[in-house]
Amino acid sequence: MSSPPLFRFEKTSVIAIGAFNARIIHPTWLVEIGAMDAKESEMHRMEINVEEATLRLAPVSDATDTWTISTRLLAVESTQEDTTIWDAVGKVLKKLPWTPLTAVGTNFHFKSTDHPPSPHAPLIPSKLSVQGYQTKVMGSMIGLTKADSESVRNVQTVMEGDSCSVVVNFHTDMKPHRPPGDQAKAIEEALGNFPDRKKEADKLIDQLFRKDGQ
Repeated sequence: MSSPPLFRFEKTSVIAIGAFNARIIHPTWLVEIGAMDAKESEMHRMEINVEEATLRLAPVSDATDTWTISTRLLAVESTQEDTTIWDAVGKVLKKLPWTPLTAVGTNFHFKSTDHPPSPHAPLIPSKLSVQGYQTKVMGSMIGLTKADSESVRNVQTVMEGDSCSVVVNFHTDMKPHRPPGDQAKAIEEALGNFPDRKKEADKLIDQLFRKDGQ
């Protein structure tokens, strides 16, 4: 009989950093390009911050996705585990080929299900060092980093009282991928790997926090 999971999925997000013309990214346009369907667009409330020039599409009703659009970033967050927000962000970026991007990142957030999880935290540095991660311990936070030719993987573990939060981040630097043709290819590679990266994040969590060396 398998042990219950030590962590539960909390949310995921896709973030593109760059110089955006935020005024053109609005619900009607998102529906037009296929990044959001018409019914879904009606499940969001528009919140505009004039001082920060930011538009937020906050979910209402049964919606699970939150959009944040500004002159410096496009971010979509979802509480649905089998989300396709990576595809939605990809469609937006494909329609804006001349938008200079700095980075594209995908993030997976997990929360501990057992209390307290602290006995398992010491396992992280020793296990990750075997896999080639660089480890840095800062008080109640443990940061881990591993880079390859495609992206940088960052794992942040934070102890918060009786609970533990873990964020697995995949960061792709877009600055070397210009002009637009190269950038488009890099975007496709960064976002097209989203399902595999979710599996990798799940596997990583299992490896790090496996109880009693199981």
